[in-house]
Amino acid sequence: MIEGIDYETSKEQLGPYARLLIYSDGVFEIDEPGVGMWKFQDFVTFLTACLRKEGSPIERHLAYVRQMHNGDI
Repeated sequence: MIEGIDYETSKEQLGPYARLLIYSDGVFEIDEPGVGMWKFQDFVTFLTACLRKEGSPIERHLAYVRQMHNGDI
């Protein structure tokens, strides 16, 4: 992404039903009013539960974040 910077690389063998999710930190660095910043582990727990259900995990995440803020933004 940026010239001159080394990045760690690795290879993983994924199973036939595996999902690879690529995201930026902004997807979980969300300030919940009255609670504080959403913790990464809470994001992982939430997303793991979403992946076990039918439908789009992205749409579930967006709906949850909107619920956190009591609005559509």
